[in-house]
Amino acid sequence: MPAINFCLKFTNYTLHQSMNLHLLLSCFLISAVTSMAQGTVRTPEEIDKMLHPEKQAPSSTGGLKTRGKTRGSSGAAAAPVTLTTTKRAAVISAESQRILTRGGIRGKVEIKANPAAAADTAPTSSSTYSSSPPAMAEVQVYEQTRTAFSNILFKLGGTEFADESSRQQVANIAIALKAHPTETFVIEGHTCDLGDDHKNQTLSLDRAQAVANHLIRAGVKPEQLVVLGFGETEQLARPFLGDSPAQAEAVRAPNRRVGVARVAE
Repeated sequence: MPAINFCLKFTNYTLHQSMNLHLLLSCFLISAVTSMAQGTVRTPEEIDKMLHPEKQAPSSTGGLKTRGKTRGSSGAAAAPVTLTTTKRAAVISAESQRILTRGGIRGKVEIKANPAAAADTAPTSSSTYSSSPPAMAEVQVYEQTRTAFSNILFKLGGTEFADESSRQQVANIAIALKAHPTETFVIEGHTCDLGDDHKNQTLSLDRAQAVANHLIRAGVKPEQLVVLGFGETEQLARPFLGDSPAQAEAVRAPNRRVGVARVAE
């Protein structure tokens, strides 16, 4: 019996220590990922490479050079990136819709009706629309160019940038986009899952439009931008039920992001 009790105690101790180690590792990984996502301001050159991966010089397969010879490699160059397209569908901003309907936006962009919005705002016999219901847009973008910016932060519940690094990040995006005046780009807004989903939808669109407005003031042409709001529909990660408030916030933070992608021609 003493031997059995010892084994049980040892097993419980080992399990407890393992759970603590797992918790510590989880916290470390969440902290590291969040820090990388929110703390680094990407340069215009980095952004340009992300939006134009097919134009980057293919790298060699590697190998260590010794006295003019390459060891451990055939020296063959890697294949260049082949772009593929994917569909992005969300509510489009009124400004982007206006430019699109007058034929000012290039690329594969199509306006769709929004049945959900129409149902929510359908007039009764005694009411009329105060404004048109929001429209959906389907945009074909190059999958390999989709880039998320979780470091563009906003003040709580609003569209004002929270810090100077957020403004600098948007300024760097503007420099990258201005270098390609004949191309079109999607500006996506995303929120976390806290709060009402309809309010999050509106907030994501307003924040994406706020970024677009700053890009336009920095010299990007309005017809280069398609502004979409996804609300909370595309969560990168969700907290677990037993997470502490700090852990849950660390998981949710990257969900509040701005996305940029190049529209397929």
